[in-house]
Amino acid sequence: MSRTRIVAVDDDRRILRVLKRACETVGYEVHSVLDAEFFKSSFRVFEPSLVFLDLSMNNIDGVELLRFIAKERRETAIIVTSGVDERLLGAAHSLGMSLGLRMLEPIRKPMIVADVRRRLRMFRDQPAVVPPTTVSSSGLKQALTDGLLEVYYQPMVNLTTGEVVCIEALARLRKPGSGVHLPEQFIPIAEQSGLIEALTFGVLDRALADVAALQFLSPKLQVAVNVSPVMLCGVDLPERIESLLSAHRVSPGRLVIEVTETSTPDDRQRMADNLSRLRLKGIRLALDDFGTGYCSLGQLYEFPYETLKLDKKFAMRAESNSTAAAMIRSSLELARSVGLTVVVEGIQSEETMRWLERLGCDIGQGFHISAPLTLYALTDWLQDPERTINTAMLSPASAA
Repeated sequence: MSRTRIVAVDDDRRILRVLKRACETVGYEVHSVLDAEFFKSSFRVFEPSLVFLDLSMNNIDGVELLRFIAKERRETAIIVTSGVDERLLGAAHSLGMSLGLRMLEPIRKPMIVADVRRRLRMFRDQPAVVPPTTVSSSGLKQALTDGLLEVYYQPMVNLTTGEVVCIEALARLRKPGSGVHLPEQFIPIAEQSGLIEALTFGVLDRALADVAALQFLSPKLQVAVNVSPVMLCGVDLPERIESLLSAHRVSPGRLVIEVTETSTPDDRQRMADNLSRLRLKGIRLALDDFGTGYCSLGQLYEFPYETLKLDKKFAMRAESNSTAAAMIRSSLELARSVGLTVVVEGIQSEETMRWLERLGCDIGQGFHISAPLTLYALTDWLQDPERTINTAMLSPASAA
């Protein structure tokens, strides 16, 4: 079996020695590039699975190289390294993500071997995501007709007790043959083509059936399902959800409706009415991806949410970025002041999880706790006292 290939590009020989030593101790093959002018040719010949990329070099900048990698080999993972201001480091990380690259947590210089090894563990433990491909509206409609919709579940745990309190239902579309499409590859199409309702109720029906099947293991386990703001203006939405709950004999308090804050419909009054009616029926409400969209504070004031889910990018960068850490602290303080439960997504290390616990965060979610799992893998995971994930049961593209 061939070894994992890594390219390290930096104009400081000392940094290259640190990177090479750390990578080779875990069996990775490393190619060091001191002069960025030779990076492109080295990249094409070596075809690395991971690149350590210095953001600021003498004759070329890292942003240009990020764009090059996005064109050449998007599945390559990237770890940006630099001594620049952490806001600029964060901006480069965000740019890479916007280019569709697999960006791992950056490293601020001066770096130590322990920093590198921790990033290598993240690289090893996080499955690669299939590069986005276009799903047409006709293709999506056919996939739903053919029963290619699948649902995976990512657990959320109480950070103090370790109790699994909820599972988030995550939609996947099975590709004919092999592989899956992730939500970002078909949700926008579903919203634009009018298929979002069929998709959402398909996920909701499956999720309620599965949480009912898990009753013997965890009678209080909740399941969270994302509902697009586009759907929240439907006149009969609360009744349709209530009917599904009744059909699966699941109590309303075990369903959490997650609403993303990245967009809201024009008819905010209808949305407020439906969210209020859902709450009155006993269904729980969560504001998802807090910190990424618009009018966050306005939504907390207008709509009857019980839970605030902090976007995963903050936890993923908290250890290396003081601004991200400050955002988490301020969000926790805000939530406490208005009586909201907080879920922090994107937990990728033991250090981040324990730091959040010390801050008084309620609930955590992320790859350090568990990747998204099939129902069968989840059943095994819930019964395993060590909470060990059977990776053979994971989705081929199991990123949340």
